[in-house]
Formats: sequence, C-alpha cells, structure tokens
Amino acid sequence: PSDVWLHAGQDLLRDGGVVAVKLQALTDRTGLTTGSFYHHFRSTAAFLDELAGFFGTDQVQAHLATLAGADPRDRLRGL
Repeated sequence: PSDVWLHAGQDLLRDGGVVAVKLQALTDRTGLTTGSFYHHFRSTAAFLDELAGFFGTDQVQAHLATLAGADPRDRLRGL
C-alpha cells in the first residue's frame, strides 16, 4: 500500500529533511523492495509530490485537532 511508503517518507522527512528521503532509506525503513516502490510511484519526484500533499493536509489537520483547546502559545509551538 502506498500509505506505508508515505508514512516512511514522512518519518524520514521529520528526521533529516528532504535530503534524507532517498529510495534506499525508504526500502530500509519499510522492508519493501524498490519494485514495490515503483509499482506505487512512477519516480522519486512523483513520490515527493505525493508526500508533500500527504504531509500537508491530513497529517497537519490531525495534529491541529490534538491541539484544540490548548493555550494559543502552546498551539503555535505545536505547529
């Protein structure tokens, strides 16, 4: 499933930034093959595009929901 790849990419992105999101690091993290990667994504650039959308919408909204009702300063720190 492509979500496995996206979650792994998200972890790598958090840990080391965009430069850390490499195919070898993704396969190491997921235990899946490069063939599986290319089954879901036509290229690493396509993966990064999808990762940006994945990270930028669902994940941010879910995180913001956990901050609801918190002190505004804590909410800003959480962002």
